[in-house]
Amino acid sequence: MEMHRTLKGVELSQEGFVNEILRAHNHKGGRSQSQGPRETLLLSDEEERAIIDAEPSVLDPKCPEVKEAQRRVGELLWLVGRTRPDLQHTVSIMAARITRCPAMVNRLGERLLDYLNETRHYRLALGQEEEEEIAELSVFTDSSFAPSGGRSQGAAVVFYGQSPLVWRSGRQQLVTLSTAESELLEAVEGATLGLSTRGLLTELLGRELPLTVWVDNSAAIALLTTSSGSWRTRHLRLRSNWVREMVANKQLTIKYVPGEKQRADLGTKPFTRERLRQLVAMWGMRDQRTTAEVRQARVAEATWLHRLLLLCQVCGSAAQKQNIKAEIPWDLYLAVIVLGIAIIGLWEGTKYCLCPREARVKTLRAAAQASRTRLTRAELKELQGLLSSDPKDLSVEKKERLCDLKEKFDETMPPECSPAPRFPTGDEDVPVAVDPVVTSSSSGLRTGFHKGSTSSSTYKGSDFRMQGELKASSSVGMPRFAYDLGPVLFKPAEALHRIGKVSG
Repeated sequence: MEMHRTLKGVELSQEGFVNEILRAHNHKGGRSQSQGPRETLLLSDEEERAIIDAEPSVLDPKCPEVKEAQRRVGELLWLVGRTRPDLQHTVSIMAARITRCPAMVNRLGERLLDYLNETRHYRLALGQEEEEEIAELSVFTDSSFAPSGGRSQGAAVVFYGQSPLVWRSGRQQLVTLSTAESELLEAVEGATLGLSTRGLLTELLGRELPLTVWVDNSAAIALLTTSSGSWRTRHLRLRSNWVREMVANKQLTIKYVPGEKQRADLGTKPFTRERLRQLVAMWGMRDQRTTAEVRQARVAEATWLHRLLLLCQVCGSAAQKQNIKAEIPWDLYLAVIVLGIAIIGLWEGTKYCLCPREARVKTLRAAAQASRTRLTRAELKELQGLLSSDPKDLSVEKKERLCDLKEKFDETMPPECSPAPRFPTGDEDVPVAVDPVVTSSSSGLRTGFHKGSTSSSTYKGSDFRMQGELKASSSVGMPRFAYDLGPVLFKPAEALHRIGKVSG
């Protein structure tokens, strides 16, 4: 513990011990002006019930996590009991959770290290600003009624003038039914603490100081100073009678203090930054970081002047610009691609779920369109009938119909298929006629005439263009043959490119 003498007294601090704690826990240098979130500084329902029922802990006391929690709480208790009363509420909550929730204790300890790093320059001032003699000993008591639904959190502090001498913070031993009862219990505890402290000061000063207990609850003051018609419990009446007797004997006095000036409020609950700063100031704690920073700034200014002089003596030189390579964000590209695929899949799935009827209609339309281009059985019979007819008997409409049906047949059937019927005239096949000749005549579909032998045949026909099967007959005096011709193209003065089997 460090003691610093001032004009009005002394200031106590433990800055060296705080630095040692930060070094031992490998603190990263974080800073915080609050001691932790409110929800972590309250006991849960299970923890509250276990404490009330005195359930044994299920964790092994030799567990490394429990050992670490005990170490942290022990270090903080050393600070709280001497120079850092602003930590008393948080440390009391941590001490109640050592063997029941050590992981939470260690997390609170890490957060409290940030607060200690921010407030390491705090000093507790002891002394009197005025030179007048201190006339009384003040005891401030306060309680937070059942913050976790169980026992209340109480705090008491004894002030000698403006200097805090002794303080305590902890959970009350009894479950109270109202705020007035919890304030009454804490006032009795504070009066006991003040009487014991006054006995020590009487030995040191050689005179007895009057004792005043400051309470911020009017109902509790009424229970302590006036007679009550009925009591719910006997122990409350006993405590009230004891305080009333001490007041009657002029051993102490009970007075009211507003809540915003209640100094014992520091040990009852977690606070915001502004309220915590106000309570710390009321306790006489001062942040001496400003003096240290001014001293450091002066040293830094002198060092900066020396560096500036050295910089003026250095000759300038051109430096090569560092080439900075641009990194390709492949992860971003991959994320964009995956997102695009997901959006497309979502769109298609939504369209399939919301528009099933339209999809079916489109499918039926496509099938109907495909069926229009296919050759039906009736059209195939019509085509065969037109091919078997004499070309002279066909009209212009029938010829056009023949061409349309032949185009449909080519689109529907494989290339090797033929729409014309077979005309077998014998049991054996005869050789295929080679290179027949087509002569020119008037346009139209006509039957050609066979000339020559079976191995070399000649056809004469009109000037026409036709695709399909032709039935040809031999000339007079020659054996009749039926020629099964494949798809051919007749043009003037051109050879017949393809001839099928000749049978006869």
